Amino acid sequence: SLGGFHVQHTLLERREVMKLYETVYQQHLGSRQSTLAESSAQKKNLFKLNLVFALANVDPYRKGISDQHPFGYFTAGLQNLNGIMSFESIQDIQGFLLIARFGLYYYIGCSIWEICQICLRICIELGLHKRTRGPCQNLLEEQMRRRVFWECYELDRFSSVTLGRPFGIEDSDIEIDLTFDAEDEDLERLIHCPVEMRPPVGVSSSNGEVAVSNCCLRLGRITCRIHRTLHSAETSRSGTFSRSKHNSQTSLFEPGDAYQLFRDFHAELISWRRSCPVFLEPQCPAQSQEWFQFLFNKEKLTLIQAVIDCVHSRTTFPPRELLNPCHNTAVAVIRNYDDLRMRGQVTYSWSYLQLMLSCGLSVI
Repeated sequence: SLGGFHVQHTLLERREVMKLYETVYQQHLGSRQSTLAESSAQKKNLFKLNLVFALANVDPYRKGISDQHPFGYFTAGLQNLNGIMSFESIQDIQGFLLIARFGLYYYIGCSIWEICQICLRICIELGLHKRTRGPCQNLLEEQMRRRVFWECYELDRFSSVTLGRPFGIEDSDIEIDLTFDAEDEDLERLIHCPVEMRPPVGVSSSNGEVAVSNCCLRLGRITCRIHRTLHSAETSRSGTFSRSKHNSQTSLFEPGDAYQLFRDFHAELISWRRSCPVFLEPQCPAQSQEWFQFLFNKEKLTLIQAVIDCVHSRTTFPPRELLNPCHNTAVAVIRNYDDLRMRGQVTYSWSYLQLMLSCGLSVI
């Protein structure tokens, strides 16, 4: 459902989605003639609403609950895409992100990484990554800007690491903090308050609107550092261009240094796992402890594989002291995913296919 998607990806305001639904169906039932300006607005609404329906219907369709194929909504949305994108607004970024997210489940004929680069280019032009930028109307608008930027960041890291391509923006260039862990209603109550960079007293909560999203972002930033630190060493040795400032250091890794980095990053992952929010009554799989454990084991496997690659490049055989942890963690990831799949809590996607292939090769 859309509720489960929104828990992880808060790029749309809940009130906005409901208003969009009401607007589209009121226009459909109305008999008055539309002006040219209204026609353009209707196209934007139809595009976004159909993409929302497409994402919300992926899981129900695959479970046999719905007989409406998600791709039908997707193609219906694209029919209204021509001429409505200006490549200069938050709404344009949201539209591209919806397309990219759908592309994780079905082949859409274009590169998710390239879509993400377009989104980040617009983000940078709008200054969404900067602490100081143009005036915002209220606190809710400020937080939505942050949510959209961090959604672009998360998708950029995922697609870049998967394809081995450069990141669209460096962590050192990002000045803003994560979004406030607050419900939309709390932010709406403070709609006339001046925008602050820190959450107002009484707004933040441990399990607010973006608790899961922020938790995944913190994990993503750890993964980004792992990739930069360990994989850049291999990239530097192979003569491939890398933008990391410390490649000259990482290219000189000795096995002992790599093991120390493994212990440090593993400690960070453990600390992240302990900080995951606890929901007494999870409303969707992404709020369950089984989901967080799956993410932990998945990133732990990524870390072990990176260390093995780094050490193996200087020795003849992979280090034995890492082979068993690699095997055991890969098995744990497979079991975590299988358990979630058997309970119908996750559906298949290209990223999960790639993950299971990587785990299978690690076990072999």
